[in-house]
Amino acid sequence: MKRSVIGLGLVLFFMVGVAHAQQATSSDIRNMLSELPGKIARHRISIKRCDMPPIIDGKLDDPAWDHAALLTNFIRSNDNLDDKVPGITPAEAESLIYVTYDDTHFYVGARMMEPYMRYLVSASENRDDSVWTDDALEWFLDTDQTGQEVIQLITNNAGIIWDGHDYERKTNVSWTCEGFRVATYHDQDCWYVEWAVPYEGLGMPVPQKGDIWRVQFARQRYTTPTGKRRENTTWVGSIEA
Repeated sequence: MKRSVIGLGLVLFFMVGVAHAQQATSSDIRNMLSELPGKIARHRISIKRCDMPPIIDGKLDDPAWDHAALLTNFIRSNDNLDDKVPGITPAEAESLIYVTYDDTHFYVGARMMEPYMRYLVSASENRDDSVWTDDALEWFLDTDQTGQEVIQLITNNAGIIWDGHDYERKTNVSWTCEGFRVATYHDQDCWYVEWAVPYEGLGMPVPQKGDIWRVQFARQRYTTPTGKRRENTTWVGSIEA
């Protein structure tokens, strides 16, 4: 979600410690934002408008990504690595998130490094299945910065979508982000995902200079021989034009 030369201020925050994505509510967001460990720096990143929209094929090889904002340094928020400290310890497997935008869409591209590609979990088959139980990417969007209205988008590594809308602590799982397009691609040591998220589908106007949104990106990772979740990681910070 970004603004570039025209300038758009977007704030992205992570809900550290959410164990089950479908249960995250606006109250969770408010509580977790206020309880983030003091040791975690909230990054601030400028984002730029793309001249041409990327082709949504999961490969991230379009010029649109060349100048997109890059979000890195994910931290563990919940995992099964007992010797690590959630909220402070860096992710075991790196996640690289790219963000750009134009007059109609936000574009998100992600490269998920994965040393155990053969163990990727993608059991979900239909839209609004429990994709958070697969290896997946999540996005929480608080458009009015109050925590009263939150949009959540999730995609697993096979491109299956879950989308929901939370208003005043009530989640509408039947809500659909119309026009949301997704593609994924698997490589030898990572998997990719590309999103095109239309403002119209989000029910919001085109971002303007100075706009600020709170957002969270999170990664669910289940790549173990047993399928037990290995780690849940998030990026904490702000994005602005």
